[in-house]
Amino acid sequence: MRLGREFVGELRIKKKVKNYKLKHSRILTCYSAILYLLSMYSTNGTVTQADAVEMCSMTPMERLLSLRGNSDLSHARGIIDSLVEMYDRFLHTASQETVKLEQQIQDNEGYTRDDYKFGQEMFNAINSIGGGNEFHRLIIV
Repeated sequence: MRLGREFVGELRIKKKVKNYKLKHSRILTCYSAILYLLSMYSTNGTVTQADAVEMCSMTPMERLLSLRGNSDLSHARGIIDSLVEMYDRFLHTASQETVKLEQQIQDNEGYTRDDYKFGQEMFNAINSIGGGNEFHRLIIV
């Protein structure tokens, strides 16, 4: 019976590691696109087809970095910097040997809360850049 519990425990940790890795990547991939389009609307009052094509040609991190360079979004720079730093920390953590990462997650249940913090910071960025404008409302609702 003990062997069965150990096996279930191992599967549980493997699932947590997979979930940890997927959440960060999905959040960045999906919401960096939304941030980019919101920034275009905030800056230009519209989003053109060319804006969407440009956004599609960029990696998610390139989208974030382009926002940092937009002087119209200086009010959101701190949040964007935070997202970049959080994702960089995630990449460093996720690049460890699987066994080491599994052990860290098993030893520290709060460890996986980083994905929730990253999601919250992305939400803050969306609200800051969107600023409640019409396009922001259309994307949210």
